[in-house]
Amino acid sequence: MIIPPACAFLLTQRLAVMLGLSMGIGVLASAAGYGLSVWLNSSIAGMIATVLGVTFVGCVLFSPLQGLVATLRRRSRQRQEFSARLLLTALHGQMLAPTAAELASRLE
Repeated sequence: MIIPPACAFLLTQRLAVMLGLSMGIGVLASAAGYGLSVWLNSSIAGMIATVLGVTFVGCVLFSPLQGLVATLRRRSRQRQEFSARLLLTALHGQMLAPTAAELASRLE
């Protein structure tokens, strides 16, 4: 099973924590898959794979550093910061630009 380590990698960058999360996700997904398969009278392996798939999708969406939601929030914040800096730069340039009277006096 590669999904538990992949989920753990998305959730943390520290190796010790990643190993613990990987084991925990694997055990919980196996127990949940087994319980659901007994309850639904279906294949145990198929249900474990389904639970792991749902877990992976959740990790991809909501990972704090690399998740889709975090990436969209970060890009939105960066767009706002860029717009604010661009506005401040434009305003600063207007304040430093010489007026028409100053330009006329320079030409004389």
